Amino acid sequence: MKAFVYRRHGDPSDVLALEEVADPRAPGPDEVVVRIRKRMVHPIDSLLIRGIVPNSIPAVGAIPGGDGVGVVEQVGSGVNKSTGIIPGARVGLVHVHGTWAERTVAPATSLIPVPEGVSDEVACQVCINGITAIMLM
Repeated sequence: MKAFVYRRHGDPSDVLALEEVADPRAPGPDEVVVRIRKRMVHPIDSLLIRGIVPNSIPAVGAIPGGDGVGVVEQVGSGVNKSTGIIPGARVGLVHVHGTWAERTVAPATSLIPVPEGVSDEVACQVCINGITAIMLM
C-alpha cells in the first residue's frame, strides 16, 4: 500500500516521500483495519515532522496523520457489533496513528460511525475541529 513516510525530522517538503509500505497487520482484540478515504492535515503534523514536537521515528519510518474518514475492512475480536463498527461501515477516526496511509489499524474506541448524508469532507473535520473550538473557548 502507499503511505507518506519520513525517516528524519525536517521540512516536510524535504523529508516526506510517498512510498510503498507493508500492509497493516491483522487487527488484534478491540482493533479494526480501516481503509482511509479522506484525512486532515493539521499544524501538529508539520510540528511532528519537523521535530518541534518530540516524537521518535521507528526504523521503518513514521507515517503522519491522526484522523480522517474511512471504511472498516476487518474487525478484531472483542469489537461490539452494536457500536456500528462492522466491516463496510464508514467511520471517523480520532487520535489514530498513520492516517496518511491507504490503510491503518486503529482501536475500535477511536472510531465514530458516520451517518449517511454526511460527506467524507465534513466528517473528517468534525471531531478535531470541535476539540479545537472548545480549546479556543
